[in-house]
Amino acid sequence: MACQLTADVTHIFDFTAVTGARVTVFVDSDSGAVHLTAATLDGAPLAVAGDRTSFTTAAGTNQLNLGFVAADPDETFRIKEDCGGGSSQLLANWRLQPSQVEPGGPTRAFRIHAQ
Repeated sequence: MACQLTADVTHIFDFTAVTGARVTVFVDSDSGAVHLTAATLDGAPLAVAGDRTSFTTAAGTNQLNLGFVAADPDETFRIKEDCGGGSSQLLANWRLQPSQVEPGGPTRAFRIHAQ
């Protein structure tokens, strides 16, 4: 399985994908103390297991929302796509507490355009 998400060069969306792509995203942190606690796709709840969630893209704009908790709100962690075979791609660096140089918050949204 290859990576399904491609950075949107127009910057209208965060990523593009083909319609019907099966995508798995997960959180990765050095401490292991950052956890994915909730996820929705277009407002519908997604199952979260082992700090990861999966979904299938529908034609048009897909709004993915992720919620996190961490022991240290200042720890920078990674949101990644599982590309199969032990490989992944970085979607974003994030933290619970925004800083002067990094955005952050307890949630992160991604807009994925599928066609």
